[in-house]
Amino acid sequence: MARKMNHAERQLSTEQAQALLAKGKEGVLSVNGDNGYPYAVPLNYVYQDGAIYIHTSKVGYKVEAIQANPKVCFTAVLFSEIIEADTTTKFESVVATGDAVLLTDDAEKEKIMEAIVRSLAPSNIEGGMATIQRL
Repeated sequence: MARKMNHAERQLSTEQAQALLAKGKEGVLSVNGDNGYPYAVPLNYVYQDGAIYIHTSKVGYKVEAIQANPKVCFTAVLFSEIIEADTTTKFESVVATGDAVLLTDDAEKEKIMEAIVRSLAPSNIEGGMATIQRL
């Protein structure tokens, strides 16, 4: 998306945005839903190799929406603080747009699933409790 931010002085560099995405764990994926209505769902993610990866089932509204129209928006809010004196909120966030791709390669799926587990539940990997299954 090529629109300029209203407060362009607040815009992060690509490197800064990537660094924030890399340390985040939760975000909101927005897709084009039924009858032209947007559908936004909070979920966990991992940022790796320049891409945002999420875990999803093979079927469902989110998957159907992506298959119908792969254009998506992803928002991660990593920090927010209400500044009462100024009646405003200070955010540390990243908004990314692009085309979603449903992974089909089993080896790639396993690699990403392991990265998600390492990010969200590292003790399960270190303790040998996690089983990475083909999706």
